[in-house]
Amino acid sequence: MEGGIGCGAHQATDTRRGLLADLAFQDFRATRTELSLVERPAPAPDERRTDLFDEVRAACAHVKAQIAQFGPELAQSGLLAILELRLPDTYSHARRVARASVALARAMGMLESDVRIVRHAALLHDIGKIAIPGRLLRYRGPLGDHEITALRMHVTIGADLVADAPGLEGVAPVIATTHERYDGTGYPNRLAGDEIPAAARIIAVADCYDAMVIRRPYCEPVSREEAHNEMVRCSGTHFDPAVVREWIAMLGTWGCPVTVARRHPASAIEVQARR
Repeated sequence: MEGGIGCGAHQATDTRRGLLADLAFQDFRATRTELSLVERPAPAPDERRTDLFDEVRAACAHVKAQIAQFGPELAQSGLLAILELRLPDTYSHARRVARASVALARAMGMLESDVRIVRHAALLHDIGKIAIPGRLLRYRGPLGDHEITALRMHVTIGADLVADAPGLEGVAPVIATTHERYDGTGYPNRLAGDEIPAAARIIAVADCYDAMVIRRPYCEPVSREEAHNEMVRCSGTHFDPAVVREWIAMLGTWGCPVTVARRHPASAIEVQARR
């Protein structure tokens, strides 16, 4: 499952064919909508907000209908296929985060049954982004409050998409909390400390590190040393200190020594946290 959509060749072919046809239609519709917005007067702020949220909700409902069509046995496979086809960079990011999260979970002594949850949740932690308009995911400039709110909906959408999927028991609560912060200032529910599942605290570290060192549409990458420094600086606020300590120790065994430097004016973690 970790390396791809994880179903048999015959099923995978049928699933991908249907998804490609459907997604091609969706992309065409989105392009026409965006072009039409250029040709008409700009909507008022309240109208833009309503349109954006309605668009996200409609996309979520459409994906759930697709999952129902393919059947519950293809729920995870179908979701990963959609992610790979629609957001290939996010899919690659999810695979890297899953590998790192599994290694970190095992280094912290987690039971293999819990490691399994970590793996699936890490692979699907950004699955809700398939319902977020591409123009928001690619936008490099500052975002308004309603746009940030729409982006952050991907967490609860992702949890909702996997909540009833067979074989993914225990995964939805982890996805729902991967953007909470250890100090209680995260989203969507401002959980703090041990209120956040251990699996989510592990994934948060791997997720932010990968987001910092890999080029993103809205953020330039930083060096690995800068990323390490940010992880240390944000230990106890953004991240669980115990997880950060294990992460740094694990990186050291991989030949990545860490030195703690002064804070950089523009924090890559702070940029990532907005998303």
